[in-house]
Amino acid sequence: MRCRNAHFAPRRLFRRVGTAAAGRSSCTRRRSVAGEVLQPDPRSGLFERLLRLMMHVARETMFGASLADIPFAMLRLTLIYGAYDPHNGYGPNRFRFLVLDGEKISLFGNGEERRDHISVLDVAELAVRMIEHRTMGALNATTGRVASFLVLAEMTIEFSNIDVEIERLPRSGWIPHGGYRPFDPTEVARLFPDFDFTDLEKGLRTAYDGAKDLSS
Repeated sequence: MRCRNAHFAPRRLFRRVGTAAAGRSSCTRRRSVAGEVLQPDPRSGLFERLLRLMMHVARETMFGASLADIPFAMLRLTLIYGAYDPHNGYGPNRFRFLVLDGEKISLFGNGEERRDHISVLDVAELAVRMIEHRTMGALNATTGRVASFLVLAEMTIEFSNIDVEIERLPRSGWIPHGGYRPFDPTEVARLFPDFDFTDLEKGLRTAYDGAKDLSS
């Protein structure tokens, strides 16, 4: 069976943070992602901005060239949080486990850097939608909202009702990305108008409750 108004390739590839999985999608109309651009931080130095942009563009160009005629889709991810995160990276995932262990949270400087954070459940939902709709190209998996690490730490402590200390560590260098790194989620709204990103506070509370249940 073939779908009207759709072209089906024999294979297609979906890429997310360096991993790929091949597979056929269901019989649905293929959409095209166009015009999604990488956003270098406008507040950081020009050389750094150009270097980062060149790195990402070169990686995506080489990846696409290696696929020949295989259609592919790619999710460009911002910082991800979730209850079962195994990486313990600086931010809400580390803060969550420190609070659950009753340990202090250490921030770089005053924790003033503002970043975009997305729930792993939202990332999974976007990946599924792109595969089901046979979306091609790159899509920013970003909410378009930023929060400082200090706010994230305070929010996590509030969830716990535990008196946890916040320690401010002196910086040994410059603030990455100039302390501000927003991204544009416009293409997500255009392609999937019924999709809503999880509210940050709600998502972090859900992640905290899940991690708490896991540790109990």
